[in-house]
Amino acid sequence: MYQNEFDVYLNSNRHFNTYMLWGDEPYLIDLYTQKILKNLCPIEEVNSMYFKEYDFDKALTYLMSNSLFSDCNVVFIKTNKAIPKKELQSMQQACKQNSNSFLIINCFDDKSDKYLAGKLKTMSNYFNDKGNEIDNVNIRFFSPNRYQALEYLKTEATNISMVANEQSLGYLLDELNDDIYMCVNELKKLSPLNEPLNKEMINKYCFNLHNVNTQDFVFDFFVSDDKNLIKRKLQDMLLAGYEEVLLINQFNSFISILIKIKLYTNAKPFNVRAIWGYPLPLQVANMHKDIANKYTLNTLHKLLRFFLKLDLELKTTLSSNKDSYVVVKLLKLFNFINK
Repeated sequence: MYQNEFDVYLNSNRHFNTYMLWGDEPYLIDLYTQKILKNLCPIEEVNSMYFKEYDFDKALTYLMSNSLFSDCNVVFIKTNKAIPKKELQSMQQACKQNSNSFLIINCFDDKSDKYLAGKLKTMSNYFNDKGNEIDNVNIRFFSPNRYQALEYLKTEATNISMVANEQSLGYLLDELNDDIYMCVNELKKLSPLNEPLNKEMINKYCFNLHNVNTQDFVFDFFVSDDKNLIKRKLQDMLLAGYEEVLLINQFNSFISILIKIKLYTNAKPFNVRAIWGYPLPLQVANMHKDIANKYTLNTLHKLLRFFLKLDLELKTTLSSNKDSYVVVKLLKLFNFINK
């Protein structure tokens, strides 16, 4: 189901027992997740599981139980991986049997990861409502056009009582590579100034993302010897609102590919399709291979453990100053790999 189709159900206050919100626009995925949750129960009563916090047994038990303190049981899962079919269907069945239980899954489909895109597409098929046997729905979101993006930003500006005309919002979009999520974060950051949004304000306080993306940054981290450049890019990305956990997940995925390259090429010639599972531009594949060849397999495993531990710390023990902590940890690692 597409966004405009789901709007009809949402506006008529139609509830489904299980939802999958996915696509390539994280702002819209989160926006609609909040709209759904608002219609179901207070946010503090939601059982939320983010990324590796997902625990199938706990989620299923919660969905099958009768809440003593609330009118409904809501499990919200935010993930960057496909959930196994059997687990998904068990949770859907629990929601069918307990009419007060609701499952909401939030997935970001990174266009650069074709393997993940295929897995999420398959997963979405299990949310198609067939004969109303299970009351479920999948809603796919795509990046909005320019007009739609500006309308979302106008609404966000109004919500925080900020004066912002279309020209200044358009300039902010340009500076942040049409990333609505980051634009919203910048509006919230600028709001305390109590001034109308303008070009000068944006140039002074906002980071320009024209030439920066996380994949480029991860590559730079392993090929550059310029610590000041890495520090500046890292700080600017985090200040602009990029989530620390998502950045560390990018590193985890990158190191995992390097390990796969190392293991495969120890026994066989380099083969892009065999390693990635899909065609990849040879230039990009060779960049990965060159970086993998710089390190021993033991070092790559240490790097992976480093990022997995950092990921766990961000999700379980750190409640504040996460951006500063990530900067310190990554710069220490940068010094280590460039000795």
